[in-house]
Amino acid sequence: MTYLFGPRRIDPAKCFKTVRSGNGEANLFAVGAGVLSASTNNTRAMDRLVDLGTPMAKKTLASIDIIWRSPTIPEDPMIWRKDLDPALKAKISKFFFSYGVGDTPQAKRQRAILARIQTGPFKVADDTHLLPVREMEATGMLVQARGKDDPAAIAQAQAMLDQVHKEQAALPKS
Repeated sequence: MTYLFGPRRIDPAKCFKTVRSGNGEANLFAVGAGVLSASTNNTRAMDRLVDLGTPMAKKTLASIDIIWRSPTIPEDPMIWRKDLDPALKAKISKFFFSYGVGDTPQAKRQRAILARIQTGPFKVADDTHLLPVREMEATGMLVQARGKDDPAAIAQAQAMLDQVHKEQAALPKS
């Protein structure tokens, strides 16, 4: 909705014969099996499918075409209150941001643990990490408000979306 349908004011329910919500991976396998014509998914789910390397995963990947990719959407951030005690914040940070980092036997063991849950060492982020999530939420609110033809809700959602875009524009270009 955020990057493809919403900005073009396309309602998927009017664009497709059938629209249903479901688990991204289940929908991916349904497309591969010919049950669904199209589906949305995310990069991590696609990467996990590749990592599986099972006959079913290989068959699914061979039978689908990726027709569009969105910008990277942050996942699973850990957040804390702004008023958290600085000493506790430092202790938590030290643990998470050093876990699985380095060339020691302990770091190697920790990376193996992280690999079992299909993740890697944690990386430092700041409030800007959540801008894409806020953008998705504001876009969803805007689409719903337009669907209800609610001018006040449209104005509120548009203001939220404009604020996110202003913050994104202020970020250094990488």
